[in-house]
Amino acid sequence: MFATGRQIRAARDQRVAAERDIQFGSGEAYGDKSWSEPLHATTKDGRAITVSFGRGGREGHTLICDGHVSSASFYDNHSDGKKGHDHYFVDGRPAADRARYSN
Repeated sequence: MFATGRQIRAARDQRVAAERDIQFGSGEAYGDKSWSEPLHATTKDGRAITVSFGRGGREGHTLICDGHVSSASFYDNHSDGKKGHDHYFVDGRPAADRARYSN
């Protein structure tokens, strides 16, 4: 029996997602011309966070969420339909407060 095109695409997507999760946090995955790759970090009071910093036209902006999360959890929409991170402007005002970061 031969695999269908749909099965082949699904298998490829699973491999890509698995590889992305393996590389996540190493500086080798995600990020683009507008955002740095997300990094696992801690706040000065020791709370685990995941963060990405703006580049170019987004210089000074920050994407952030509580915990050390997977790449999929950080970027993808959750069951509530919202992305897995909050977005803050240069001056610290929330651009998108999705209740993912408790500052």
